[in-house]
Amino acid sequence: MIYTVTLNPALDRELTVPNLAFDKVLRARALRLDYGDKGFNVSRALAALGAESVALGFVGGKTGEKLEAGLATLGIETDFTWLREETRTNVSVVSEEEPHYLKVNESGPTVVADEQTALMAKVEDLRRPGDWWVLAGSLPPGAAETIYADVIERLKAVDAHAILDTSGMPLRHGCESGPFLAKPNAQEIGELTGKTVQTLDEAAAAAEEVHTMGVDVVLVSMGKAG
Repeated sequence: MIYTVTLNPALDRELTVPNLAFDKVLRARALRLDYGDKGFNVSRALAALGAESVALGFVGGKTGEKLEAGLATLGIETDFTWLREETRTNVSVVSEEEPHYLKVNESGPTVVADEQTALMAKVEDLRRPGDWWVLAGSLPPGAAETIYADVIERLKAVDAHAILDTSGMPLRHGCESGPFLAKPNAQEIGELTGKTVQTLDEAAAAAEEVHTMGVDVVLVSMGKAG
């Protein structure tokens, strides 16, 4: 089985307006809803390829219920850890006539200790040898910087495979726990290694350094360079 873990998901609302203007009421001509963040994106891609996955993560309130129902309509099974606080909503306003937009992201609900413990208990209950776990995205407020590392250690204990896609200290701690694969971008791996990463040779050198931390496979995305 493939599991995706999204710790700070969002309901993304995109409003399309004729043009952007300040200090006036804008009338939306279209509304698009997306169930956002990296782990959900992986589950959607897998569904499009005909592969099953189970989406895990933190959700809360009515917005969390919308995420659960929306993913179900896409044929994606979920097994969420429910929070006391509401899942965040991100809002974009896009102009039909101009190459400009406004985007406002909420920081997300604060996750407390017993909610993190509940997630870990779920991981321990579900983990099986040979399964694949995709740990992707940013952390919500209150989540421990070591939360991905803690999940990775539990997965490795039963010979399950972890794929990590995050940034900052969660990336550092996660890599130190030895996931099967890590996928930083050029900026993220530069911050992790203290190296300048602008060329393919520099990316390869930084990837080798992360490999020596205990990561089996390191993929570095380079923006336009691929």
